[in-house]
Amino acid sequence: MRADERLAASGAKSFYLVAYYGHNLHFLAVCNAIAGNSAQAIAAANNLYAHASPMVKEIPPLDGFLYTPAMVLAKFERWNDILALPEPAFEAPISGTVWHFARWRQPNQKLSIGSRLCIGKNLMTLVSRFTTAAS
Repeated sequence: MRADERLAASGAKSFYLVAYYGHNLHFLAVCNAIAGNSAQAIAAANNLYAHASPMVKEIPPLDGFLYTPAMVLAKFERWNDILALPEPAFEAPISGTVWHFARWRQPNQKLSIGSRLCIGKNLMTLVSRFTTAAS
């Protein structure tokens, strides 16, 4: 990872940095989440988002990485942090759906019943658009 980080910091552009380094960050986030290491999982997820989000308009498959912070925060029940996440770009429909889902499932009273219903409705709309586009 240190070599990947040095290469990324150098400003180099390559498929390796886009895909493989992103994959490594994703792997770190998920493995640490499974192991219960919240600080490391959240840090890796945030690094992944910072790495991939500027490129999602040019490389739409990176959407598969952008939902990682929301999923990791939901696993560790970090609801206030989930509410602080920025809404993903329009070009990231999977991440947008997961963002809505994570906000919708947060259990405390930060969101009114009306807000929860609205988020649930938006989530279902996103899911239906995604499944319609895929068929």
